[in-house]
Amino acid sequence: MIKKTACIAFSLLLSGCSSLAVHSDGFGYPYAGAEKSITQMPCAIGTSGAALFIPVPFILADLPLSAVLDTLLLPFDLVVTSKEKRQEVVGLKGCS
Repeated sequence: MIKKTACIAFSLLLSGCSSLAVHSDGFGYPYAGAEKSITQMPCAIGTSGAALFIPVPFILADLPLSAVLDTLLLPFDLVVTSKEKRQEVVGLKGCS
C-alpha cells in the first residue's frame, strides 16, 4: 500500500513540475522552471483550497525539484537561443 501511494504521489509531483512544463517547449532560458514555480505558487496554493489544501505539499516541493532539474538542464539553456520572449515561456501573467 505504501509503495502504491508513493508511486501516485511521485507521478503527481512530476506531472506538475514547472521545469518540465517550461522545457517541454524548448530550451534557452536558464532557471525558467524555478521562476515559473515561484510566480505560480500563490495562484496554485490559492486554488488548492477547493481540494482542502491537499496539493500544497506537492506545490511547495515543486520549487526545489524544479531548481535541481533546471541546474541539470543549464548547459542546454546556455547553448540554445530561444525564439520566444521569456515572459511567454515562463507565463508571467499572474493568476487567471
